[in-house]
Amino acid sequence: MERIDHGVRAIDDAALVERLARELDDELLRAVWRQVAALGAAGIAHHDLRAKNILVDRWDRPWLLSFTLG
Repeated sequence: MERIDHGVRAIDDAALVERLARELDDELLRAVWRQVAALGAAGIAHHDLRAKNILVDRWDRPWLLSFTLG
């Protein structure tokens, strides 16, 4: 369920590290790399890209998190 509290959107999710043990497929990996490519096209470097900084929502869409070093 998606909700908005005080301007922050909350989503049903699972960290990619939780998915690694269960179901990590080529489609999800391609979606992650599309996000990385979009960042690169915008001239943004993540600097801390690892499984714990990738969230996967209930529709299997990856969200890149933790841009504090970016």
